[in-house]
Amino acid sequence: MRFSTVWLSVLAAVLFGVSFTLSAQKVTPTVVQGTVNDAETRTPIPFATVSVPGVSLGVMTDENGKYRIQTERRITEIKFSVIGYNAVTRVVKPGRTQTIDVELSPATQVLQEVVIKPEKYKKKNNPARELIEEVIAHRADNHIENLRTYQDEQYEKIFFGLSNLGDKIEQRRMMRQVRFVLENRDTSKFEGLSVVPMYLQENVSDCYRRSDPKRKRTYVKASQSVQFPGTVDEKGMNQSLQYLYEEIDIYDNYITLLTDQFLSPIAPAAPLFYRYYPADTLLEDGRKIIKLEFFPKNKTEMLLQGELYIALDSSFAVTKINFSVGDGVNLNWVQDLQVEQEFQRLPAGKWILLTEDYRLHIGVVEGSAGLVGQRYVVHRDIQIDERIPDSLFAVPDAVTYLPGAKDATNPEFWSQNRPIPLNAAESVTYANIDSLQRTRFYRNTRFWMHTLIGGYAPAGQAIEVGPLASFYAYNDVEGWRFRVGGRTRESLSKRYRLEGYLGYGLLDQRWKYHIRGQYALGSSVHNEFPLNIVRASYTSDVMLPMQVFQGGTPPSNIFGSVVRGANDRFFYFQRFNAHYEREYRNHFSWQAGVTRQQFQPAGALRFEPASGGPAVYDPVIEGSPYVLLRYAPGEKSYQGSTGRMIVDFNSIATVQYNMGRNGFLDGQYDYHRVTASLYKYSDTPPFGYNTTYIEAGGIFGRGLPYPLLALHPGNQSYIYQQYSYNMMNFLEFVSDRYVTLITDHYFNGFFLNKIPLLRRLKLREVATVKVLYGGVSRQNQPDELNGLYRFPTAPDGTPLTYTLEGKPYVEASLGVSNIFKIFRIDFVRRFTYLDHPGAARFGIKGGILMTF
Repeated sequence: MRFSTVWLSVLAAVLFGVSFTLSAQKVTPTVVQGTVNDAETRTPIPFATVSVPGVSLGVMTDENGKYRIQTERRITEIKFSVIGYNAVTRVVKPGRTQTIDVELSPATQVLQEVVIKPEKYKKKNNPARELIEEVIAHRADNHIENLRTYQDEQYEKIFFGLSNLGDKIEQRRMMRQVRFVLENRDTSKFEGLSVVPMYLQENVSDCYRRSDPKRKRTYVKASQSVQFPGTVDEKGMNQSLQYLYEEIDIYDNYITLLTDQFLSPIAPAAPLFYRYYPADTLLEDGRKIIKLEFFPKNKTEMLLQGELYIALDSSFAVTKINFSVGDGVNLNWVQDLQVEQEFQRLPAGKWILLTEDYRLHIGVVEGSAGLVGQRYVVHRDIQIDERIPDSLFAVPDAVTYLPGAKDATNPEFWSQNRPIPLNAAESVTYANIDSLQRTRFYRNTRFWMHTLIGGYAPAGQAIEVGPLASFYAYNDVEGWRFRVGGRTRESLSKRYRLEGYLGYGLLDQRWKYHIRGQYALGSSVHNEFPLNIVRASYTSDVMLPMQVFQGGTPPSNIFGSVVRGANDRFFYFQRFNAHYEREYRNHFSWQAGVTRQQFQPAGALRFEPASGGPAVYDPVIEGSPYVLLRYAPGEKSYQGSTGRMIVDFNSIATVQYNMGRNGFLDGQYDYHRVTASLYKYSDTPPFGYNTTYIEAGGIFGRGLPYPLLALHPGNQSYIYQQYSYNMMNFLEFVSDRYVTLITDHYFNGFFLNKIPLLRRLKLREVATVKVLYGGVSRQNQPDELNGLYRFPTAPDGTPLTYTLEGKPYVEASLGVSNIFKIFRIDFVRRFTYLDHPGAARFGIKGGILMTF
C-alpha cells in the first residue's frame, strides 16, 4: 500500500518549518494565458509547448490550442514551439495577468525516415501509432522480468535538498551559524532552481533476479550517507526511500510514482489513452532510432508525457525514455517530476537499462520553500541467463547490507566506484551536514521538530515528556481530565524503555495511571525491526467499553472530547499484561503472554442482574494466557518517535487466541476467544486503489457477562475513524460471534478531476461500505436464571445495547478528500436499525488524509 503519511509528515515539517523559520518572501504571481494558432489556416494548434526560457517551467496547449501559465517566479518572456513550426518568443510583464495569443508559421521538416506535417491526430494510417503497436507486440521479448536470470552491479545516489530559500536568508542574523550550509548551492537538478544540499546517500550493490520462481535480491556492498543521529530511524529511512523511489520499469503496465500508478506509454492499452507523434530519426552506432513524442489524450488522467526512442530493427526495443507528469494530473505538492532512462545494447542483442535519473521537486505552493530529490542509478557488469546460486535467493530480505557495508567511508574507494564524480555542491555535503549538527541552530530546530511531529518534548538527556495531545481531555465521567506522562530516551538506553503517565479527573476525583517497561533480548534494540523483546505493563484508568476490545487505549485525547449524544458510560478499568514478542525478517511475528483485566461500571453504566435487584458494582475479572500470530509479507515500516508506522504493505493477516481460566490471575470465567483478520491493499488503476478489512471472531463459553463479549466499536465523535462504525452509538451492539467487512475505495479524483469548475481544486473521492453481522449465543443471553447482567439500558428501561441476529448493521459513506491537500469530509449514511434510540440516519465526519 502507498502509505505516504510518514514521508508527508517529515516533508511537511521541513516545508512549513523552513518557510516559517526562514520566511521566504512571496511575490505577486505572473499569469499568462492565450491561444496558439496556425498562421496559415488560423486553426488552433494542440499540444504545443509553452515554456519559460532558462526556467524549468512549461505547459502544453489543450485540444483547442489554449494555454495558461501561473508562476510566482519573476519571468520576462515565454517561448512557443511545436514540431513542424517555427518557434517564437514573446515578452511578458512580471507580476501581471495578461493574454498573449500567437500564430506559428509552419516549417515542414524532412527527416531521414519521417516527414513531419501539421495535421490532426489520427489512429489509422498513422506511422507513429503503428510503431507503438510493434513495440507493444515485442514487450515480452524485451522485458527484463522474462529473462531466466539477470545480475548486475549498481551504483546508486540519493539526494535531497531545500529549494527556493532566497539569497537574503543568508544575511539574517539567526542564520549566521549555518551560513556555510546555505552558501553551498546546487543548480544542476532543475534548470533555474537553486538547491541547498541536506542529504546524500551512495550505495554500491550486487543485484540478482530470477524469473522462475520469481525472485529479486539486492546485496549492498558499500554504503555511506548523511547521518542524523537521534533524529530519524536510519533503517526506516532507507525503507522509506525505497518506497519514495520505487523501481520504474517502462515495460510494466503501470508505473508507480509517489502514491499513484500511471499507465505506461507502451502498455497494451496505451494507444487508447495516449497520442504519439514522430519527432526525429537518429543514427546511433549504425542503428536507426526513431524518436516519438507522446501526450495524454485526457490531461486529467494518471498519464505521462515525454519522449520515446525506439530501435528500428526486429526488436522494436525502447533505447531511451524521458517523461514527466502534466499539470492536469491530481498530485499534491509536486512542482516538477522528471524521469530519464537510457538503455544499452548487449552483444547478445538485448537492450538493458543502463542509467536512471529520477528528479522530484516538491513545494507547498509554487515559489515557496520546497524540497528537491534525486535518485541516480548506473547499472554495470550486466550478465543475463547465467546461473545464480540458489543460496543468494534464500535470504528473506529484499535488500541486505553485507558486513562492513555501512563503514565504507574511504574517499579513495568512492572516487573509484562512482561512474560520475559528485558535483561541487554534492562533494561537501557530508562534511557540511556533520558540521551543521554541532550548531545551536540545528539543536533548537531538532528539538521543536521532534516535539511537534513526535508529540514528546525532550526534558534532559534521559527523559521526554508527552504525548502533548493527551495533556487535556473531557468526558462526562471525569469532567476535565488532565494527564502528564513521559518515557526514557534512546540516549539512556537502546535496550530498554520505561514509560508511563499520571492522570486526574476533576469530576470523579480519581487518579489514573499507567506504567510499561520493555527490554530487548540478545543483540536487538527495543524499537528496531526485527523485535526480540519482553514487555510488561499495568494500567488503571477509565475507558469506553468498546475500547477494551480494540486494545485498551484510554480516551485521553483532546480531539475526541467532543461527541454526539451522551458519553457517560465507561468502565473503571485495570489491566496487567506481560508478553514476549519475536519478529522475523520475512515479516512473520508471534506473541505469547498473559493478561488480567478488571471492569467496574463508571458514570451512568450499571451492572444490573437480569433476575432483578439492586445494581452490582463488584468487578468483572478475566485472566488468560494468549498467543498472537501476524504475517505481513513485503511490509515496509518507519520507526518514528511515537512508534512504528507502516510505509507500504500488500496484506496483513493476524490470528489471536485467548484462553480464559477461572482462578488464573484471579479470573472468574472459563472461555476461548479466537479472532482472525485480513487487511488487503489493491491497486485498481486508473480508478485509484482499494483497502479491504475482514475480521471474524468468536467467544466460546457459558455464562459470560457482556463486558467479556465483543462490544463493537461505535463512534460518536465528529472525527472519521476507519475501523469504527461511524454512525453506531457507543455500546449499541454486542456479540459473541461475528464477522465484519470494511472496504474503502480511493478514486484519487477520477471523477471530480473531469469537472472543469472543480478540476483546479484537485479534490478526490472516497467511497466506503461497512457491514457487521453477528449474534449472542443462548448461553450468554442474560435471563433470570443464569445470573448474568442485563445489557445496558436507559434510566427509563429503554434498551441501549442490542444483538445482531436479525440482520446485519450496514453503513456507507461518500467522502471528499484532499481539501486544502490535507482534510477529508465524509457524508455517512446508516441503513439498518434506524429505530434504535439515538440512531442517526445521516452524519458528517471530518479527518486528515495526507497523500501525494
